[in-house]
Amino acid sequence: MHESQPLPIVYHGVDSSPALLKTAASALQQAGVAHHLQVANLLHYTPTERFDLVALFGVLHHIPSFAERQRLVHRAWAWTAPTGLLAITLWLFYEQANWRERIVPWEAAPPPYRNLALEPGDYLLDWRRDTAALRYCHYTDAEEAARLVDGLPLLADYRADAANRYLLFRRGENADNPAG
Repeated sequence: MHESQPLPIVYHGVDSSPALLKTAASALQQAGVAHHLQVANLLHYTPTERFDLVALFGVLHHIPSFAERQRLVHRAWAWTAPTGLLAITLWLFYEQANWRERIVPWEAAPPPYRNLALEPGDYLLDWRRDTAALRYCHYTDAEEAARLVDGLPLLADYRADAANRYLLFRRGENADNPAG
């Protein structure tokens, strides 16, 4: 994608996993994309600049608490440049039988998950990789999605695959700026 862009792309990535950032750095370097990667908790991340595109892909379903998910979406909106875009995905795993089969009862949850204040849509999934691994995942239904992005100027809302809903917001002259 970066080859077709008139302006250079500088990728800024934030993750709490140094291993994932190392993998990302390698891929970005191979692709010739300038990048800045930072180990940080995204819920507490405060950038020093604003961005043309902020993407929360594969993020929101791993965040317990509607209030925290909504706070992150609105903070990410504040990170966008004056004519910037915010793109988010909502993973619709609960709508797919193969993922519903992986739901583990909360009663079987190991210690890290036992103290979560559960909300409707919170699930524990068996990740079924090489080793036993459980993952907290939140399913966001249509009503919750509307509340999650309340006040943001929606540009597009679509499904490009069976597993995700994509929401795109744009700042600009006609866009409200409720979050900053």
